[in-house]
Amino acid sequence: VQQYYDEEVKLILNSVVDSLWADPARRFIWVEITFLKMHWESPEVDELWRRKFVKLLHAGQIELVLGGMVMHDEGAEYYEDAVEQMADGHAWIQATFGQEFLPKYAWHIDPFGHSSVSPSLWAWSCFDGFVINRIDDTVKDDFRANKKLQFVWQGSPTLKETAECFTHTLDHHYSPPDGCKWEFNANSNITNDNIDSRAQALVAELQMRAQEF
Repeated sequence: VQQYYDEEVKLILNSVVDSLWADPARRFIWVEITFLKMHWESPEVDELWRRKFVKLLHAGQIELVLGGMVMHDEGAEYYEDAVEQMADGHAWIQATFGQEFLPKYAWHIDPFGHSSVSPSLWAWSCFDGFVINRIDDTVKDDFRANKKLQFVWQGSPTLKETAECFTHTLDHHYSPPDGCKWEFNANSNITNDNIDSRAQALVAELQMRAQEF
């Protein structure tokens, strides 16, 4: 955890705050409280960064989602562990930023597979929705083909609507659209010569994706 924070996460948090501060139209979500807490409490982080982060929260440019210490495993974890780590994360958010910034949406885009316990927990936690991603390819293909990427997930047939949660499935993993993968492909850079064609290609892809919902 420490190595990942040192090599990746702290750079992301610092650059995101700088980028959002430079343009009020930009938005960003943050999920795992473990890393945010590490950064917030790091002696390398100055008070100016903290003040900027809080102002960006108030402006709606940063939104906290899920709010657990991690995106917990759903396949081999006992429900008490999931509840406790969520409670720890939410307690830190409330103590650090205030109750108004407690998350409204659950976000599990990296756990490999999902459990029916999750929508039940999220419903009882008063989340407005749940975002998932890593499901079997054949299931996701069926969801796309039949416009079932969004659905109300009933976690328990016995508990019925008390354990239901609106669920959104990422249509094409969490990768950027073709032609916009700047992090991995330098040839994707936008220039004056290709900006029109790239914009048209992006609109066409987004329109195609919209048909799957």
